[in-house]
Amino acid sequence: MIDDAQLDHPVPKMEPASHEAAHAPAPRISVIVPVWNRPSDIERCIRSLQQQTLPDSDYEIIIVDNGSTDATPKVARDTGVNVLVEPRPSSYAARNLGLGAATGEYVAFTDSDCTVDADWLAKGLEALDRHPEDAVVAGRIELFSENMATSSPVCEAYERIFAFKQERNVARGAACTANWFCRRAVVQAVGGFRSDLKSGGDFDLTRRLQAAGYPVVFAPEALVLHPARATVPELCSKARRVIGGRMMMKRNRRNPVHWWAGLTIDTMRRFKTLAGERCGLPMRARLSMLLVTLWLAGCWEVLLITLGGEARRA
Repeated sequence: MIDDAQLDHPVPKMEPASHEAAHAPAPRISVIVPVWNRPSDIERCIRSLQQQTLPDSDYEIIIVDNGSTDATPKVARDTGVNVLVEPRPSSYAARNLGLGAATGEYVAFTDSDCTVDADWLAKGLEALDRHPEDAVVAGRIELFSENMATSSPVCEAYERIFAFKQERNVARGAACTANWFCRRAVVQAVGGFRSDLKSGGDFDLTRRLQAAGYPVVFAPEALVLHPARATVPELCSKARRVIGGRMMMKRNRRNPVHWWAGLTIDTMRRFKTLAGERCGLPMRARLSMLLVTLWLAGCWEVLLITLGGEARRA
């Protein structure tokens, strides 16, 4: 265990951020949700968290506003939960702030646009109890359509083929924070999230946790629903954010050729995956065009960052 002075983002000493009174017994688990400019999404997320089968006294909800410029903070506060503010533009800095305010023995993370199953926390805690070796528990993530009238069938098909494959993430020793459980002290022991990152911080943290001897396990019974990205601009924005996050993690590799080659290899792997999917020729052709479009978007982001641009945030 390391002390706060050694943390990438020292854990602040704060009053408990709980839906229970400060003098109440500490909850078993603290749910931490960062949010940025998502008023309707965060309300839906909080409502699902408030309808858990787990007793209210067993968990607390900590919302961390990450510099929203709209009604998001007010909408969150109006639900009755405590809202903290992290002005630095990084969802990982926001999660670290939430960790500092948490009072539960365990922590759970999800995203502000997610909806959690009614027994999400109960199932997550059951999985943690099955793994006394202080494992990171990665739950299942399923996609749903927010607006069938405006969504692109091609984009949603792409998401369902390639996005949020949590079981595959776990097989590679990683997990995404859309559905994550662990002991709070475990995250703090390795320094928390890298607060300088804007994307990929969850994979970075799981790699450090595994290096420290903490395994990552899959719990399909702990379910979170995530909206499918339904338009080409949304998918391009994600592609640019992801490659930007990778570049920030490896600042010493600034040669754009290295990153363009990596993007090309990733895209070819996706073409191979697509070849194994059962879909008609028109859909296959449109998905292939989308893969090329996303490759170009990623290549453009590499060039912009190489020339001194900032990585995008989630």
